[in-house]
Amino acid sequence: MTQAPDTHGNAKDLSALLDQSEHALQTDLAELEYKQAVAQASYQALCSVHQRLTHQPCPNATTEPCAGEPAPGPAQDRLDTVHP
Repeated sequence: MTQAPDTHGNAKDLSALLDQSEHALQTDLAELEYKQAVAQASYQALCSVHQRLTHQPCPNATTEPCAGEPAPGPAQDRLDTVHP
């Protein structure tokens, strides 16, 4: 006589795995939000210095890239456009 598979045990395992994955994703999201806040604060500080030194507004200071647009190039590329 064959024994029925233990679907209850499998469901418990999958539920635990789902809970772990959800927790990991929430942790990753919190870390990304923190890094974004640090990056924004750093950009604002650099922008302030740039404005004091050049008496010009920062490039792209009020715009954000649209979804799907590539990220800006390295910082040196942006500096070259401001100070050729």
